[in-house]
Amino acid sequence: MTSIKHYLSRPGIVGWLIIANVAMWVILRLCIFGGLGGVGMLLELSAQNDILLERPWTIFTYMWVHYDLVHMACNMVMLYYFGQICVTLGQERYLLVTYLCGGVLGGVCYTVFASFFPSMVGSGLIGASAAVIAVGVFAAFISPRLQLGVWLLGEMQLRWIVVGVVGVMCVGALAASVGELITHLGGVAAGMCMYYMQRFRSMNRHTSFDRQNASMENLDNILDKVKRSGYSSLNARERKSLFEISNKLNQR
Repeated sequence: MTSIKHYLSRPGIVGWLIIANVAMWVILRLCIFGGLGGVGMLLELSAQNDILLERPWTIFTYMWVHYDLVHMACNMVMLYYFGQICVTLGQERYLLVTYLCGGVLGGVCYTVFASFFPSMVGSGLIGASAAVIAVGVFAAFISPRLQLGVWLLGEMQLRWIVVGVVGVMCVGALAASVGELITHLGGVAAGMCMYYMQRFRSMNRHTSFDRQNASMENLDNILDKVKRSGYSSLNARERKSLFEISNKLNQR
């Protein structure tokens, strides 16, 4: 009970995403109960381009819409599970962006597919499945061999857990329409893209850090030479390096 109270007092990104989805579900249920069921339609992503042009915000809002309690609960359980793994792996800063990119890219894939194959999609799209899948795929790429306990199955590597979960979700989506399957695959692509973006940024930070260390080492050598033999002992290249490093330090 104490841990639950602590989590609710400091929900973090994962908690706030779950709270937002649950709050939207409650609001939509109240609207339906109050005879305002049409409110949800204004948030759904339509398969018809003319309606989409009238409601461009739905490329973002559809991922927060759930009507069925079981549908929402399954998505939120997976979001909590994969989201907490991201937090444990120190990737919370990318969690919200990955979630949103998964939802948006899934919606874009659905819209493009619906434009070419309108008979293979439903009337509209709702749900956070693509966003949740993106978070799971991102976590699996960050630490694919992470060992986790799975009920009834024992210890498994994270990559196989994600493959299994995504596979089940895709089969379920295909049972509804090919368009929903395409949406889920968009979530997979978003998770992969976010991983490579994170890796690229990390490599750039390391490169910058190595350059900074090299500059400071060079500065130390120049200062040692000045201390031993005076400033006049520096050659033109060393004086230029000293000037450039000094300017960089003054600009901080």
